[in-house]
Amino acid sequence: MARTWVLLVCLIVASACGGGGSPAAPTPTPPPAPAFTQLPTPEIASFAVTGQRILGQYRYWPEMTMRAGSSDIVITSVTFVLEGVDATGGSARMTRALPAGTSFAFGRAQQVELVASSAATKAVVTVGYTNRDGESQQVTSVADVPTVPVDASRGVLAITRFTVDQWTEQGGYYAYWPRLTLTEGSGLSAATVTRVQFTLLDVGAHGRVPTHPGGWTIGAGSSRDIFHDVAYGEPAFYISSSRLSGRVEVIISYVDDAGRAADVTAIATVEPLRTPF
Repeated sequence: MARTWVLLVCLIVASACGGGGSPAAPTPTPPPAPAFTQLPTPEIASFAVTGQRILGQYRYWPEMTMRAGSSDIVITSVTFVLEGVDATGGSARMTRALPAGTSFAFGRAQQVELVASSAATKAVVTVGYTNRDGESQQVTSVADVPTVPVDASRGVLAITRFTVDQWTEQGGYYAYWPRLTLTEGSGLSAATVTRVQFTLLDVGAHGRVPTHPGGWTIGAGSSRDIFHDVAYGEPAFYISSSRLSGRVEVIISYVDDAGRAADVTAIATVEPLRTPF
């Protein structure tokens, strides 16, 4: 009987000490800390420069796109510089609100043109802006400037017709409608118009007209009318001025198929508009 009791005691002790209960739950692994994501900041998304030699000077046309980051900004200035080259033009001050995530293009479409006496190889653009806290900031980008061909153009463009009609607008301003016919005479290469410069003569500084970027291509040996289009009952393009001029000058700059440049100039006598548009 004594042996049986001792055995029972041993079984009870083994049950209490030997892990007959539920096992302890494992300690959970903490989740990884979230990765730090930097919010987008304002940046110059693109920047490029093209150029051409016109009337003995190098003229460069920058194109820049500024993109806002994760919050609104206000663009206050845009400055284009040609490294190592003295140039005129290229700076603009503004107050341009740019909402978060949107972009703003600035350059040739706003008649920005840098004029230099020698060729450039690099250009720099600096954009000044204020952030949502009103703090002044700036961002810069650098672009290579393609070599401007200086060889004579194989394409030969002529202004075979140039007329200017004039009428008086409401408010007393004078309107001038220039119309041209351009002819490529060599038959060796097409000619693409890259710049059109009108000037109202005999009225001093008041005769300056913003340049037109062109874009027309005249096939080898063919002709093309420009500025002849009428839209909504009036010329699609005309010049408005507070001064009355009797003569208008035009300078057409163009390149051939290989990018070689040339210019052609003509002067027209202003005539009163006699026929409806």
